[in-house]
Amino acid sequence: MTTAALAPAFLLASPAFADTNEAAASTTNPPAPTALDHEAADVPGEDQAERDRKTILAIIADPMASEYMKEAGHKAIADGPAAMRTFIETDQHRIRLDDYRIAITRLVNHAGPALKEGIKNLLRADGVTLADLRHFYEVAQHQLRDDDNKVEIASQS
Repeated sequence: MTTAALAPAFLLASPAFADTNEAAASTTNPPAPTALDHEAADVPGEDQAERDRKTILAIIADPMASEYMKEAGHKAIADGPAAMRTFIETDQHRIRLDDYRIAITRLVNHAGPALKEGIKNLLRADGVTLADLRHFYEVAQHQLRDDDNKVEIASQS
């Protein structure tokens, strides 16, 4: 009985649900999550090229997929199985890095000193990964904005 009563609350608080709400509530257009690198479940009679095509269509159907991601996905489908596999294995990840860099660079327009410094340090750092960029965009930028806001409030007191 208790388990049944808690299940809806647990599901609503799960990370998958939270990610969906955060994406929908976002006022910007952050890059879409990276598609998994594993194969789709085998469907009888479906070959690898068809599974790759479906994977690419799912990637570019994401509302947060950039126009460049969509163009590259459509081009990969048009260019055939080898191009589709390359898109899934490497191109989408490279594009995602670029999309995050662009989204983070756009934050400078309305940034305070701490956020501007954080952006500058992140983009100048060597070996920045997709996870680093995603963390900055989803978490660190808000912490730096809070720091900027605290300084601004303290200076007006």
